[in-house]
Amino acid sequence: MMNIYTRRIVLSLLCVFLINIAFSQDTEAPVIISAARDTSYECGVTTNLSDKLTTWFNNAGGAVFSDNSGSFTIVTNITLAQAITIFNNSLDVLCGNKQKVDVTFSAIDAAGNTSATTTASFFTTDITPPTINSVPSVQYDCKVGIRDTLIAWIKKEGWIRSSRQLLQYTYLE
Repeated sequence: MMNIYTRRIVLSLLCVFLINIAFSQDTEAPVIISAARDTSYECGVTTNLSDKLTTWFNNAGGAVFSDNSGSFTIVTNITLAQAITIFNNSLDVLCGNKQKVDVTFSAIDAAGNTSATTTASFFTTDITPPTINSVPSVQYDCKVGIRDTLIAWIKKEGWIRSSRQLLQYTYLE
């Protein structure tokens, strides 16, 4: 929106100045150049997760914004302290010690124009498979009913000991 302010200044009968001052109001919102990106680290292995979350949060999850005025402020739906608390409280010990927080980012310029939002997740994943620590040696004599004995043994996990407590598993015959 362009506004023009005109001022007439009379200095004498022969000298008249007409001054036009044009100014415009910024009505264009910042735009997202690149959306925020989900970021994942391996749980139980990665150190300094709070520091990594802080860096990710302070860098708008990797989002890139632009504005015609050249300056804008990144705003989020939650504070950094809230993001850390949500992340720490989301520990899911029943499903591989995973943690997660979702943050929504946007940009606002000096005129109050707000960009679209972009949301991303900072989370941990469990990608380390369990390892078998010991498998007992089993020996049975061939006799009637041995098949049923072997199937029963397999269904009881074959006496396998795992380095990780598995709360869910699938038995396939």
